[in-house]
Amino acid sequence: MDALELLVNRRSASRLAEPAPAGETLENILRAAMRAPDHGTLQPWRFFIIEGEGRERFSQLLEKAARETGQDEKAIEKARNAPFRAPMIITVVAHCEAHPKVPQWEQVASASCAVMAMQMAALAQGFNGIWRSGALTESPQVREAFECREQDRIVGFLYLGTPQLKASTTISVPDTAPFVRHF
Repeated sequence: MDALELLVNRRSASRLAEPAPAGETLENILRAAMRAPDHGTLQPWRFFIIEGEGRERFSQLLEKAARETGQDEKAIEKARNAPFRAPMIITVVAHCEAHPKVPQWEQVASASCAVMAMQMAALAQGFNGIWRSGALTESPQVREAFECREQDRIVGFLYLGTPQLKASTTISVPDTAPFVRHF
């Protein structure tokens, strides 16, 4: 797929099944993440791959976190089931360091760019995904499980797999005019 076509037609896929990216395909996805814009060459990201039995452990973690944050039963069930939406999930943590020229927000933005690069690399290789976040990214239990220090942020969970629905071939690219101003 042509790079520009990929960028302007990208759509998240929420229905994902086996197989997940593996081998060289997964390595390409991770290498794409490592090429995200990175002021100061800080590499402010950490990736945690969740698949197989790891999804069950992640399910238990999210259920516990949802209970401990006082969520209702519907939200707890949603949290418990979340890891089974896709055969692979990559948790991306902005691993932030104090730096005189690279503020924390910029390091979080860099880690966020890494998520986008991974999703694009997955799509380019016939897979797809959806980037999810939510209140549980701030849960102390979830943060501890992903080795977050006080200054770190979980920027999201990238669910990856084989898309179950084909994207429309008549995807319209939104008009950019409402979003662009000239200065």
